[in-house]
Amino acid sequence: MRGKTFFKRTLAGFSAATALAVGFSIAGTTPAYAGTSIGSIYTTDSGPKGGKALFYHKGDTIYVCDIQADGLRAWAQLEYWDANKNRKYAYVQDADGSNGNCHSNTNFDVPEGTRVFLKVCLRDGPTGPLRYCSTGTAIA
Repeated sequence: MRGKTFFKRTLAGFSAATALAVGFSIAGTTPAYAGTSIGSIYTTDSGPKGGKALFYHKGDTIYVCDIQADGLRAWAQLEYWDANKNRKYAYVQDADGSNGNCHSNTNFDVPEGTRVFLKVCLRDGPTGPLRYCSTGTAIA
């Protein structure tokens, strides 16, 4: 009698485990990625900071804000590598002075689950050297 009971319990346990495995394989065929945004990162200049940048993974948007009237513009770059190991980047700059508005760029599409790097700097004019840079990372 004990042999039959053990066999039934083992068979029932095996059936339940198989059903769960099949259910998980149907429901979870593709990995889910929990993208992360980068909150404000600020330039490294002393005193009040001159620029800040943000990345929002929903919509793949970078923002840059000139937040100090110092004669410099705020510049930000988002960088990542695609599946073929090609470097991709997008940038934006706030060149209209410290007037309370920010500029954005959404002209790129980062694959979900990709690590991205955001850099914010100040520069003098459109091609001046980058100064007081700071970086942050996130997952698209």
